[in-house]
Amino acid sequence: MGITAVTGVNFSLFFGECPVAQAINLKKSLKTVEFFQEAGLEVIPHIYFTHSNHLHRWTEWLKKNKIRVIAINCQFSRDHEMAPVIANGIKFLNDNVGYQMSFLLEGPSRFLLRKLRNIDCLSSVRVAMKGPSLDARFGQSYIIDNDDKLAKISIQNATIEEVLSSNLKVFRNYIGNLIGNNNPYTH
Repeated sequence: MGITAVTGVNFSLFFGECPVAQAINLKKSLKTVEFFQEAGLEVIPHIYFTHSNHLHRWTEWLKKNKIRVIAINCQFSRDHEMAPVIANGIKFLNDNVGYQMSFLLEGPSRFLLRKLRNIDCLSSVRVAMKGPSLDARFGQSYIIDNDDKLAKISIQNATIEEVLSSNLKVFRNYIGNLIGNNNPYTH
């Protein structure tokens, strides 16, 4: 199928959740990484954190395992409490691991992307969103409206490949405008 890499399975952590439950979810995710590796796949582990203890533990684990790319599920980044936690966590890991890493942000909100402007490791951030391909499948093409927001329009007489190509181009520009970087990688 031409798969280059897979991400570890996402087992979310929540603020205020029992620390034992958080530890179990962290372990379950790492076990899926191990299973995928044993199957011969290149794996991008998910990193989860809700407080500094998690970040210190991840820093040590990353140093030990020399992981170069990590995924961070950002589905809760619309929450104005969670977005700064994610942005500050990326900065902490970038500053403390001791080697160059890439952060694959899965589904970040506009609010989180704006927060990322304040950290100095944007060259390490990549964005993965299902929207451009999913919307292309349904004939929805992206434009950036007069308020610099992403908008959708219906396209007639275009192939899905043409719409997807256009969506990815517009989406890259949109993300670049949000984070102040004209060449982010999106997939």
